[in-house]
Amino acid sequence: IAEDELDEGQEFGTRYERSKLDAEQIVEQSRRSGLRAATVRPGIVAGAAEDGVIRDHKNLYTVVKLMVEGKLRTLPGRYDATISLAPVDHVAEVITAVALRFAEGGAAAETVEGRTFHAVGADALTLRELSDVLAEYPSFDVATFVPASAFDEAALDTIEREYFRRVGSLYTSYFERKL
Repeated sequence: IAEDELDEGQEFGTRYERSKLDAEQIVEQSRRSGLRAATVRPGIVAGAAEDGVIRDHKNLYTVVKLMVEGKLRTLPGRYDATISLAPVDHVAEVITAVALRFAEGGAAAETVEGRTFHAVGADALTLRELSDVLAEYPSFDVATFVPASAFDEAALDTIEREYFRRVGSLYTSYFERKL
C-alpha cells in the first residue's frame, strides 16, 4: 500500500497487520480534529544494519529459530516469496528525522505533517535466499517450503504440529506473498 493510501480494501495476513491499519485510522481521525501527526510504517524490524545485533529476538526470529532447531521442518510457502526486513537503526533514524521536523516547527514540520513514511530495508529477501544462508551453517536444520495447496498440517508429527499451530501458522502469510 502506498504512502498516500490507507484503507484500499487490502487483505491482511495477520491480526497484527490489521491492528496497524486500525491505529493509523485512529490517528487520521485525530488529525482531522487538529492533532499534528505523521506515520512511520516499518518493515519487519531486524538487527542493526552493520552487524545484525538486536536487543530482543521477536517476530520473524522466533520462527527462524524453530526452523534451524529442526522443530519446524515443513512450512507452507513459496521460495520466491519476499520478506521486507528493516534494520532497527534505520527505523530509529526515520522516526527521529520525522520527530525532529516536528520539533523544528514551521515549514520543517509542514514537510512531514500528515504524511506517511515507509521505513524498510533497501532490498526484500526471498525465502530462497533465506534458506541458502541458513544452509551455510552445518549445525542448522533448513525447513522445506511447500505450496500451500500441498501442505498438510495433519501430516506433521505431534510436536511439529504444535509448533506450527502456536508459531509457524502466524507467519505463513509472510512466506506466501511476493512484495
